[in-house]
Amino acid sequence: MTVTNRQSTESDAVSARWLWGLGGAAALLFLLTLNSWLTNTSLGLVARWAGWTEQPELGRPLGWLICAVFRWLPARWLPLALNLFTAGSAALVLVQLARSVSILRYDSVVPNPMRSRLADTVAAPGAWKWLPPAFAVAALALQRSFWQHATAATGEMASVLCFAFAFRAILEYRRNAQEKWLYWGTLIYAVGMTDNWMMLAYAPVYLAAIIWAKGFGHCLEWRFFWRLSGCALLGWSLYFLVPWMISERAAVGADYWPTLRFYVAGQKNFLRILSTPAWRLLALTTVLPFLLLAVRWRSHSVQLADDTHAGIFLTKLTGHSIHLLFMLAALWLALNPLFAPGQNELNGALLVYQYAWALVAGYGLGYLLLFQWTPRRKRARRWPIVSAVALGLALPLLLVARNFNTIWLANGSSLKEFAAQLYEDLPAGPTIALSDEPWLLPLLRAELRTHDESKTPLLIETRTLATPAYLAQLAARYSTRWPEAARTNLTSLTPVQMTQLIRSLAAHEPAVYLHSSSGLFLEAFTAEPHGWTQWLKLRQMDEFGVVIAPSAETMQRQQERWEERWEQGLARRSRQFESHRQQVGRWNTPFWKALYLTIPTNETVTLLGNFYGKTLNQHGVELRRGETPAAATVWFERALELAPNNLAAKINLAANEPGGNEVSNRLTMAWAQQTFPRLMSQYQSWPDVIGRNGPVDAPVFLCFSGFTYLNGGCVQQAWECFNRSMILAPDWLAPRLEAAQTLNVLGRFTNANALSAELLTQESTLSPRFQARLLSAQAAALWGLGQTNAALDFIEHFTTRHQQTLEVVGEAVNLCETFGDVTAGLKWSARLTELDPQNAESFVKKGRAELRAKDFTAARNTLTRALELAPDNHTARWLRAGAAVESGLFENAEKDYQALLKNADTSQSALFGLGSIAWRQRDTNAILRYYHAVLSNAPAVTPLTTIARERLKNLQDEAVNDFSN
Repeated sequence: MTVTNRQSTESDAVSARWLWGLGGAAALLFLLTLNSWLTNTSLGLVARWAGWTEQPELGRPLGWLICAVFRWLPARWLPLALNLFTAGSAALVLVQLARSVSILRYDSVVPNPMRSRLADTVAAPGAWKWLPPAFAVAALALQRSFWQHATAATGEMASVLCFAFAFRAILEYRRNAQEKWLYWGTLIYAVGMTDNWMMLAYAPVYLAAIIWAKGFGHCLEWRFFWRLSGCALLGWSLYFLVPWMISERAAVGADYWPTLRFYVAGQKNFLRILSTPAWRLLALTTVLPFLLLAVRWRSHSVQLADDTHAGIFLTKLTGHSIHLLFMLAALWLALNPLFAPGQNELNGALLVYQYAWALVAGYGLGYLLLFQWTPRRKRARRWPIVSAVALGLALPLLLVARNFNTIWLANGSSLKEFAAQLYEDLPAGPTIALSDEPWLLPLLRAELRTHDESKTPLLIETRTLATPAYLAQLAARYSTRWPEAARTNLTSLTPVQMTQLIRSLAAHEPAVYLHSSSGLFLEAFTAEPHGWTQWLKLRQMDEFGVVIAPSAETMQRQQERWEERWEQGLARRSRQFESHRQQVGRWNTPFWKALYLTIPTNETVTLLGNFYGKTLNQHGVELRRGETPAAATVWFERALELAPNNLAAKINLAANEPGGNEVSNRLTMAWAQQTFPRLMSQYQSWPDVIGRNGPVDAPVFLCFSGFTYLNGGCVQQAWECFNRSMILAPDWLAPRLEAAQTLNVLGRFTNANALSAELLTQESTLSPRFQARLLSAQAAALWGLGQTNAALDFIEHFTTRHQQTLEVVGEAVNLCETFGDVTAGLKWSARLTELDPQNAESFVKKGRAELRAKDFTAARNTLTRALELAPDNHTARWLRAGAAVESGLFENAEKDYQALLKNADTSQSALFGLGSIAWRQRDTNAILRYYHAVLSNAPAVTPLTTIARERLKNLQDEAVNDFSN
């Protein structure tokens, strides 16, 4: 079982030539599969390191300093240079791993436990001593997460190299007792901690390893303790250096101490993840590899005071079983099971976790090789060698079969090809380039570095445009082209202000969207497709308010462009992506699922496939609206080839079939939930569907999209959806009614009046909810046209005809309040409480009408009834307090306001109410106390704060006048 005593430590160690050979082989593998540009995982980090984004690098000081050396290179060389450096670092990591495995102790006990122990033994003897290091190297190098991070500059490999060297240093010290290894290891480990939060989690393990190797008493020796502490502090000094450098180089000033606290707090927050239930198992298993390597496993029961046959058998069985269990766990983790770190967004920082288990894999194979020797046999057993060689061949082959296609796709030319096309689609000269997708901006900026300055887009990320910090960064970067100076206040922009800002920029330079989009900025512009981009133009509408469609020539050019791109590259990408999905399907069989060894879809395939699918779906919708349904079908199918989960394309394809636009057919939300249950479950709401998949051109779904835009304040786009729904389903009344309501919001009352008048001829066929909305639409149109009496008469007559309909009466009460018809409001609110006597909201509406009629006693009684039905109705309590104030019942009002103070949502209004009581009582101290509280707690200017300021000013003026007199 054990290696014979005559084999010394030096003779067992694998030669340096073998170790560097393993590292060279790994480096060759990484070079052959190296990414020549950027990947979706390295894009953001390289962009921050190179200064291509407005965000400085705050989380990786070691990587930031390394990149500072490469920043002197031309920008077009930087991605490749960083990738080459990363591949070299990964090869050095594997050299450290091979060396560590080669000097591990596999069995520390001599064959005869009753004799004194001779020199410790280490690696497997004979011609196979290179196999455990090679096996460990293969298990780590071909593991998907490590392979990905070794062939693209993600910033992780430098810290992994620090981790690998630090633990190798402890093993070297245990081998030759030279303290310099512990000093260097501690220094390098401390440097790595500043870059990788997982190394902070491993710090107690590393400290325990030093104590275990050196001995607790020796660790407390003054000379050793202070030297080791000095090395740790020197390494940790990197925490203080980088925030200073960032604050000096940032375009917008970054304070030193806040920057330092920011990324130290970030590491702390990441560590908290390990305490969550989902990560507790991971936190436990981070320690297990080192426990296996540290424990002196007994191979004979005599050392445990049990020399019986049963004791010997159980001792050996336990030791062998534990080693086998750890060996299988290491192999399993190398294959990336579903719960492994490589399957989640934290896999980069957790590469050190994979490194630890690769050590276990090498240790386990070395332990297996020890079975070839026995003191009672003259010849070595063959089955351990055969088993070790079989594992050494099977694991790399299995890892290559699982991971090579993923690595090849991630490091291929697909992202570079897309970036080149995106650049091609930009207009020449200066432009305003908008993007809702954060990853597009650094991608385009990297592509711009490879061209001349014939195209100079001003890149804006719309999701963060409202923030003052981002605005200041844009003003600093584009100072000569930015319309205003850097903002010094901390007020975020409102949607209206953001739209005005983009319009002011677009007045001087053409504006484009880098992808198909809708929403806020498309309310002021129309989008003309040009390949992947959309060129923005101010809205031009005909007399009916319909956006003028692109010309036939424009659509023809767009169609020709897409056909050319499909033939030149997209068709090939479609086949490549489909081949990868088939591979994923092969690994998703029940056998691999039972082992949790299914593989996810490649991130590049998902990212580009979804983007391609959304854009091609948009193109199909444009063809469908241009009355070319056959061509639209082709592009919907192609969108699904690139993005099989694009729900919008699936619905559009079904809608494009004969009869697909009929409302009575299957194309409803219930049909979608029944037909695509898995896809529908992936989305939280309909806005999420159209945001991620693109538009849907079917009547029912257009209405859903219209409501989405209407709720988001994009009224013009809502009208376009309802209008398109009317075109596709002319006999369906719902979109006509919603279109009339939307036209009122747009101020086009003539069209709204005509549309709602048509619907009045069919009011008996409408549901109660639609009847209420028809009442609102027609009354608002008449009121907007200045026909106020006609609007009030219409409300009276329509509601009288439907006075048994709760929804209609409730809407009439709302309209009477809006139009200020007090008498009618009292009448219909009383009717509302008769129809719905158990609903507190009905009594709230009646009480509000009585307040407007200045019948405060009746209002208090009505609102008291509302509170009896719903004691937590804050609106009823607020109104009742107001009625009490108007009646002079200040004590009753104060009780209601005090109750409202207990709720955060109503405390502001309650403070104002208490201030109003004090104002009526002329209690100066109370006025100052309550109104100052209102102003100090107000998030923005509101009607309440305006009144409070006016009253405080009046109080101040009165005090000045009294003092003057």
